Amino acid sequence: MRIIASINRFRRTTVCPSPQPITKHHQQWRRIYTRTHHHPGNVVRVSKTPRRFCFSSIPSHSYSSSSSSDSRMGFLKWYLGMLESRPVITKAITSSLIYTAADLTSQIITLPPAGSFDSARTLRMAGFGMLLVGPSQHLWFNFIGRILPKRDVVTTLKKLCMGQALYGPCLNGVFFSYNAALQGESGNEIVARLKRDLLPTLMNGLMFWPMCDFLTYKVIPVHLQLPKIRHTGPWEKQMLSLGFGSSSNNKGTRKRGTTTSTDSCIRITMKDRSKNRKPLQRGRNLSIEAIQTIQALKRAAAAQDRPCSESLSLEGVFSSKFIRLLKLDTMAVLHELLRQNECLLVLKVFKVVQNEHWYKPQISLYGEIISVLGSNELYDKVDLVFTELKTETGVEHDIEGFNVLLENLMSFDMTELAMECFSLMKSLGHEPDKSSFRILINGLESKGEAGLLAIVRQEAEKYYGEHLAFLEKEELVGS
Repeated sequence: MRIIASINRFRRTTVCPSPQPITKHHQQWRRIYTRTHHHPGNVVRVSKTPRRFCFSSIPSHSYSSSSSSDSRMGFLKWYLGMLESRPVITKAITSSLIYTAADLTSQIITLPPAGSFDSARTLRMAGFGMLLVGPSQHLWFNFIGRILPKRDVVTTLKKLCMGQALYGPCLNGVFFSYNAALQGESGNEIVARLKRDLLPTLMNGLMFWPMCDFLTYKVIPVHLQLPKIRHTGPWEKQMLSLGFGSSSNNKGTRKRGTTTSTDSCIRITMKDRSKNRKPLQRGRNLSIEAIQTIQALKRAAAAQDRPCSESLSLEGVFSSKFIRLLKLDTMAVLHELLRQNECLLVLKVFKVVQNEHWYKPQISLYGEIISVLGSNELYDKVDLVFTELKTETGVEHDIEGFNVLLENLMSFDMTELAMECFSLMKSLGHEPDKSSFRILINGLESKGEAGLLAIVRQEAEKYYGEHLAFLEKEELVGS
């Protein structure tokens, strides 16, 4: 028994020693352990004294991740604070940045290889987002949240219907008016554009904006409903063209690298970019919409002789693309087709332009068209265009334009049309100047038209006397 008692006493003293009294040092460690165990976020704050213990127990990679998350949370906290303190300015700047990014993305996607960025368009979009969209959406969201504060499905659908019926049409109308006014369109032209484009734009918007509005009104609080693009601007154009806005003629999708039976019918000619000629329009580059319209017109014209082609017809291109252009872009397309000697397309485009409400007959434009047609030996088309000129009313006074037209007709050996042009000039009240008589007299002399030459000389003597000194000066200069 004594042996067993001694063994038990030995085991208590070696294996399970009696607890020592808790000192002040032990109490400090227990307090630190309890705080770190129950409050992990306070490790760094409470562990200033036992520095080695706290930093050795936490991996180093957790500090880098926490610092990056802190920076992100810091920016988000600052932005939310700005939304609370200055909501209108913050949303205006946010909307401007969104519109700028959307327009740049749209231009990057649709920009042809030889094209250049339209910085004026980007500035217009940024200004529209800052001045109109940001403040108006702030007022609209606050108004709709005040009269319909709930977020149940029925209330959300009411908000959605109000937005589609009131805010959407108003903002789209303002966008079209704003964009057209900055590009030089008059009030009547803006009204005509609204009648033509507003309803189709709203119908296209019904494809995806109701879903966006439902999520916005249902999920996002009123003060966090950031400005989003609500009109058919760059994002919507890209969604319609890249996602589900393709033409009904293109019923199938095709993977990159595959070919179809129609691919062999299309020939694409490429050249060195350094040899690209600059646009004919002085002081204005072709916009992306104008370039796309020109390409679509040329593809449709080339596809007319190919029954197997699936591309849009010319009528489809005119109704879907050309008719939606602004006035400046419309005239830019016409001038660019003239520069490229696309004679048949020029005649079709000119016929559409003549039906526009803003069209006013210009002798200089007729002169350009006749010059291109005559250079391509389409003399029957020249007769048709000149016949249309004789039926025009309200022709602007342009002696220089008539002189260019006279010179072109004489260079094409179309003497009869030149004399008709001379008579038309006088019938419209445009008195011929010295250049007019000089062009006719020199041209008739070179062609041996003695009878017509005598008539023109007699007419010139009525204006400038019998000697026609301006002809003698020209002969002296030429010699």
